[in-house]
Amino acid sequence: MATDSQAGSSGGFLGRSLLLLSFRRNQVASMDTIDPPPNNISNSHHEHHDSELGDRFQSHVARRLRSLLPSHSDSDSDSAAGAPLLSLRFLSKLLDVLVSCDREFCHLLLLLLNPSSASSLSSKPAAEFLDRSVRALDLCNAASAALLSLRHWRRQADVAASAAALRRRRALRRALGKLFAAAADSPGSGGRSASARFLSKNWSGGAAAAAAAPGGVAAAAGTMSCLLAFAAWALAAAVPFLDRPAAPPPLPPRQTQWAAAMAALQERIAEESSQRRRAGFGVLAEVRAVETRARCLTELLDKEGAPAAEEDELSAKGAELAEACRALEEGTEPLERQVRAVFHRVAATRAEVIRCLDRSSRCSAPTATASAAAASSSSSSPSPSSSYSF
Repeated sequence: MATDSQAGSSGGFLGRSLLLLSFRRNQVASMDTIDPPPNNISNSHHEHHDSELGDRFQSHVARRLRSLLPSHSDSDSDSAAGAPLLSLRFLSKLLDVLVSCDREFCHLLLLLLNPSSASSLSSKPAAEFLDRSVRALDLCNAASAALLSLRHWRRQADVAASAAALRRRRALRRALGKLFAAAADSPGSGGRSASARFLSKNWSGGAAAAAAAPGGVAAAAGTMSCLLAFAAWALAAAVPFLDRPAAPPPLPPRQTQWAAAMAALQERIAEESSQRRRAGFGVLAEVRAVETRARCLTELLDKEGAPAAEEDELSAKGAELAEACRALEEGTEPLERQVRAVFHRVAATRAEVIRCLDRSSRCSAPTATASAAAASSSSSSPSPSSSYSF
């Protein structure tokens, strides 16, 4: 009886073991028959990720452009709305915005270095950006030369202020004559031709951004092209000794996140520059302050009156001119450094875009070779029942 029970138990154990092995074998076989996830799911995931990062970049551009608009949150909103926008401080903030957006654009390129994003970069917006970046480098050189000429002009105003403080009428009249002559004449053709070369070509950055895929790398490249054009136009419209642009660049499509902010800035800059250009030489607030005080000294020299009162007023006006010259100097020197920094930043970004395009072409070369090999093998062998399209 014990032997029969042991044999029965061993037979039951063996049967259960065979059943368990059969179940596991069937489970492994069923797992082997599971198809891998289709490629379109991973591609759609990459596209969603790229679009999300691109939208984040567009939001950053919109936020930074809105920061350039005059603030209406103050208690005296009327004075804030009527305050001049074009100043050295505004140009400095504009270049800060350009550098910040350029930095985010480079960060976006590093995050989206996959074959699909790289292929989308090799499109018209990327080519437009490369072309505009070269022209932006030329304009940076022109702006540096113009700011150098503005520095010499300010030094001539310093001479006039010193002559007024010393009450030397003849020296003051001679210094004022040189000051207004320098404002009327161009200091050289280099900066003028460079700015005209940048702004003469029909700008299509807005069209390039509209044609690009929304939120992708191509749209980001089109956005940077628009920002380069806008910053270049604002510099040419505000900085003295540069050719004035005939018309502002075309605006991006209205559905773009930053279109409203750029349109408001463009309208304000165009209005102020046209009004101040009709009134005199200075478009920037600091340059206009120097010019206004210099004209007051000219009118005082031509006025006839009591000599003692005129001498005291001459000294007071000279002190005001000296103060305006100091404000101009304090704003010009940092702007010169910023223009040089923007030059190096744009050059580095252009080199990075070229590297991305080169990497894209190298990645697509093996795919093209594999496709050609597959085509040759399929032509020499019977065609299969199903084929893949790449």
